[in-house]
Amino acid sequence: MTQQTKIDRVLEEFLDAQSRGRSPATGERYARVIAQLREFLDVVEVDAMLGTDPGTMLRAEREFGASGAFARVFDPAELAVCLRAFLAPEWRLEPRALWVTQVSLVGRFVTWLRRHGWIDMRVWACAVWDVEAEVVRQRELIRAVAAQGGRSATGAPGP
Repeated sequence: MTQQTKIDRVLEEFLDAQSRGRSPATGERYARVIAQLREFLDVVEVDAMLGTDPGTMLRAEREFGASGAFARVFDPAELAVCLRAFLAPEWRLEPRALWVTQVSLVGRFVTWLRRHGWIDMRVWACAVWDVEAEVVRQRELIRAVAAQGGRSATGAPGP
């Protein structure tokens, strides 16, 4: 039996807290975003975000099994640092309703982590502010795509 990591517990607690009192459809969207986040964590390269030493540790842990390696090596604070990359276009969920949910949940997750004491702002403040700024940027992009009738800035169909 595999021991549950801090990140696994935190993700489950967050998902439970956010889903409580919501419709089943909303809960399913939230669960889809968290599932995508877990997939992201299984492949994300962290060198640029956390440094080369943590990146080396993660690559070594992935040799024992890619699934869950990030959660076995890191704590929720390191996860928070990587959330900005989770909002990159290649990880954007479709249709647009899921993208909106993804951006919203990332913003709420960072706040939730801070409120629950998982992030030491003396250490991680700049990274957290970068994630929060990316959430704002993504919300503006979503509004711009919606204003264009669901088309991206290039005229291609939007998410």
